Amino acid sequence: MFRPVRPFRSGRGHVVCSLPGMDGVYRDEPASVDQLAGALASLGMYGGDNTTTEHAAEAQRLSADRYQMHLANSLLGAVQVEAMLARAWPAGTPR
Repeated sequence: MFRPVRPFRSGRGHVVCSLPGMDGVYRDEPASVDQLAGALASLGMYGGDNTTTEHAAEAQRLSADRYQMHLANSLLGAVQVEAMLARAWPAGTPR
Protein backbone atom coordinates (compact mmCIF):
# COMPACT_ATOMS: atom_id res chain seq x y z
CA MET A 1 0.00 0.00 0.00
CA PHE A 2 1.40 3.37 -0.99
CA ARG A 3 1.51 5.94 1.79
CA PRO A 4 2.49 9.44 0.71
CA VAL A 5 5.02 11.42 2.70
CA ARG A 6 3.61 14.65 4.07
CA PRO A 7 6.14 17.48 4.45
CA PHE A 8 5.43 20.12 7.06
CA ARG A 9 7.29 22.81 8.99
CA SER A 10 8.39 21.97 12.49
CA GLY A 11 8.36 24.50 15.31
CA ARG A 12 11.94 25.46 14.40
CA GLY A 13 11.09 26.18 10.77
CA HIS A 14 12.69 23.00 9.39
CA VAL A 15 10.83 20.95 6.81
CA VAL A 16 10.11 17.53 8.26
CA CYS A 17 8.56 14.51 6.55
CA SER A 18 6.06 12.37 8.35
CA LEU A 19 4.62 9.00 7.35
CA PRO A 20 1.16 7.89 8.37
CA GLY A 21 0.81 5.01 10.81
CA MET A 22 -1.07 1.81 10.06
CA ASP A 23 -4.31 3.63 10.92
CA GLY A 24 -3.56 6.37 8.37
CA VAL A 25 -2.99 9.05 11.01
CA TYR A 26 0.18 11.13 10.70
CA ARG A 27 2.30 11.32 13.83
CA ASP A 28 5.57 13.12 14.36
CA GLU A 29 7.20 11.19 17.18
CA PRO A 30 10.92 10.67 17.69
CA ALA A 31 12.28 7.15 17.50
CA SER A 32 12.63 5.45 20.86
CA VAL A 33 15.97 4.35 22.29
CA ASP A 34 15.00 0.73 21.62
CA GLN A 35 14.19 1.50 17.98
CA LEU A 36 17.44 3.39 17.43
CA ALA A 37 19.56 0.71 19.11
CA GLY A 38 17.71 -1.99 17.17
CA ALA A 39 18.44 -0.22 13.89
CA LEU A 40 22.13 0.08 14.79
CA ALA A 41 22.22 -3.58 15.82
CA SER A 42 20.59 -4.68 12.57
CA LEU A 43 23.34 -2.85 10.67
CA GLY A 44 25.96 -4.58 12.82
CA MET A 45 27.06 -1.22 14.23
CA TYR A 46 25.96 -1.63 17.87
CA GLY A 47 28.69 -2.88 20.17
CA GLY A 48 26.71 -3.31 23.38
CA ASP A 49 24.33 -5.92 24.71
CA ASN A 50 21.23 -4.00 23.52
CA THR A 51 19.36 -4.66 26.76
CA THR A 52 16.94 -2.45 28.64
CA THR A 53 19.34 -2.42 31.60
CA GLU A 54 22.20 -1.17 29.44
CA HIS A 55 20.04 1.57 27.91
CA ALA A 56 18.79 2.66 31.34
CA ALA A 57 22.37 2.89 32.68
CA GLU A 58 23.52 4.97 29.70
CA ALA A 59 20.45 7.21 29.91
CA GLN A 60 21.23 7.74 33.61
CA ARG A 61 24.87 8.55 32.82
CA LEU A 62 24.25 10.95 29.91
CA SER A 63 20.63 11.98 30.53
CA ALA A 64 17.80 10.42 28.56
CA ASP A 65 17.64 13.11 25.87
CA ARG A 66 21.39 13.14 25.27
CA TYR A 67 21.53 9.34 25.05
CA GLN A 68 18.69 9.31 22.53
CA MET A 69 20.45 12.04 20.52
CA HIS A 70 23.72 10.09 20.71
CA LEU A 71 22.05 6.97 19.28
CA ALA A 72 20.29 8.98 16.55
CA ASN A 73 23.55 10.65 15.50
CA SER A 74 25.35 7.29 15.57
CA LEU A 75 22.70 5.78 13.32
CA LEU A 76 22.89 8.73 10.93
CA GLY A 77 26.68 8.43 10.75
CA ALA A 78 26.54 4.67 10.19
CA VAL A 79 24.04 5.05 7.36
CA GLN A 80 26.07 7.84 5.75
CA VAL A 81 29.23 5.72 5.80
CA GLU A 82 27.37 2.74 4.34
CA ALA A 83 25.98 4.98 1.58
CA MET A 84 29.44 6.33 0.75
CA LEU A 85 30.89 2.82 0.63
CA ALA A 86 28.03 1.59 -1.55
CA ARG A 87 28.65 4.43 -3.93
CA ALA A 88 32.43 3.89 -4.01
CA TRP A 89 32.22 0.23 -4.95
CA PRO A 90 29.91 -0.90 -7.74
CA ALA A 91 27.42 -3.66 -6.94
CA GLY A 92 28.97 -7.10 -6.90
CA THR A 93 32.49 -5.82 -6.28
CA PRO A 94 34.03 -7.10 -3.02
CA ARG A 95 35.27 -4.42 -0.64
